[in-house]
Amino acid sequence: MKKKVIVFTVLSIAAAILIAVVIDRQTPTGSDFAAWMENTYAVECQNESCGVFEIETESGETVVLQTASGTYSPGPFVLDVNRVYLSFDDYAYRLEIHVKGFMDQFSLEKEVLRNIEKNES
Repeated sequence: MKKKVIVFTVLSIAAAILIAVVIDRQTPTGSDFAAWMENTYAVECQNESCGVFEIETESGETVVLQTASGTYSPGPFVLDVNRVYLSFDDYAYRLEIHVKGFMDQFSLEKEVLRNIEKNES
């Protein structure tokens, strides 16, 4: 009876570790977030975690927006990004988002747009 309990315990621990490793490998990275930003909005990220990006206005002018405040938390299972992007040259442009990434998928929790275009889906 003790052997069955020990074998069951060892198998349970091994399965839990395997599941944790698989989920961890599916957690989105900063590069995944940047790709999501470029696919969701009409922006061109300037770094891996998209802390700075460019947009093109209707007149063809390039405007740079950067993180003014917020958090970027790449946890072991969930990527949590809560940011406010501003153009310090022109305050007419603003993007405020709260995004969670899990298992290579992103969910938009909050979004405030000012003069930022979204890509057509």
